[in-house]
Amino acid sequence: MRSAALSRCTKPQQTHRVSAESPLRSIYTTTFVRRSFENIFAGWPGADAPTYGYLHTGKRVALHAMTYADDCVRIGGYKYCDIGHLWQQALLGWDNGKMNGFDVNGYGVFGTGPPVHEHPYAYLDHAEIGPYRDLASQYVLADHMFPTEFGTSFTAHQDLIAGTTRVDAADSLVNFPLPSPPWGCSASKGTKTPLVNRKRKVNNNGPFPCLDYYPTLADTLDAAGVSLKYYAPPLGNPAGGVWSAFSAIRDVYEGPDWKRDIISPETKFFDDAEKGQLPSVAWVISIMWALACAFRASSYRRMRKKTPCHTRATSSAAF
Repeated sequence: MRSAALSRCTKPQQTHRVSAESPLRSIYTTTFVRRSFENIFAGWPGADAPTYGYLHTGKRVALHAMTYADDCVRIGGYKYCDIGHLWQQALLGWDNGKMNGFDVNGYGVFGTGPPVHEHPYAYLDHAEIGPYRDLASQYVLADHMFPTEFGTSFTAHQDLIAGTTRVDAADSLVNFPLPSPPWGCSASKGTKTPLVNRKRKVNNNGPFPCLDYYPTLADTLDAAGVSLKYYAPPLGNPAGGVWSAFSAIRDVYEGPDWKRDIISPETKFFDDAEKGQLPSVAWVISIMWALACAFRASSYRRMRKKTPCHTRATSSAAF
């Protein structure tokens, strides 16, 4: 259960430095969500990126090539475009460290559909992920990036901005708010966020997803006087309703940061970049692979008009 991160250093548009002594002028990181490291970089030279996996029976199987279109399968007249990726299915796949339970998962977000068998044992066609492979070949590829917590996009994005989903000494957020998006302070009355305790027991009757349990990146940067813009799809967009992590942080959503630092739509990043108005920390929640394309396009304007990328979620930060 690994994610991947890409980093690069480059000359900034502003004079902000990482530190007075550091030769680094800026740091860019890109984090993938809902894709394993092997799904993107299987077989990468020098990386811990095997081209095989193990079934729950112990059988070793070679990873097969797939395209994004292959995410969707039709079984019994029903089209499934996802596999179970709750905390519970992550535990099944992990199987106490044996990493051989991914074939016992099921289709559908909750994993309650038909069994997936060897469907997850795959890597993406290189033609569909060219920008990311270009980045990996030119800069730094982190092959041992592990999630703080098994689970879904909601907890993953909270971990990215806070480094935790812990609400008290015994419980942490898990999975995603129920019964439906948006996953934040604008959620419908009665929405509950599941919790998991130290005994791995899940309680679906957790808090409303307008949270004030832990400090976030916004608190740290505000205290240090460092500027931040968090570029994300608007909450009215389904992607914004589930991936805009600060919408679930009460003091951001209900305070001045929401209008000042949370920027929608996320494509405004390109306008600010072109005008030289990027903050010290720019964080982009992208529903397209635009940010990856940014690093190889000749200009931001051309990149925004013509992006050779597929629609998938990416979280990126520039410092």
